[in-house]
Amino acid sequence: MSNALYERLLSNETMMDAESDLLAKGAAAVPVLASILDGTATNGFGVTNRGLGLPLRCAIEVAGRLGPQAKHKGIPCG
Repeated sequence: MSNALYERLLSNETMMDAESDLLAKGAAAVPVLASILDGTATNGFGVTNRGLGLPLRCAIEVAGRLGPQAKHKGIPCG
């Protein structure tokens, strides 16, 4: 995924659009979500997106909304 999408998850102003883009990708978004959830996705300064809070909440929200698509790929969805 492009860094631009990760960056959009960092802002309250752009996170909803980024979440919509991820939802539109369906199961193809799962690797992106997994990278946020497991801490491998980082910003330009090497800080994990998981540690920044908002991207983590967005990833959890999108994974939950993807439901079976995400769960089938190994992300627990409740």
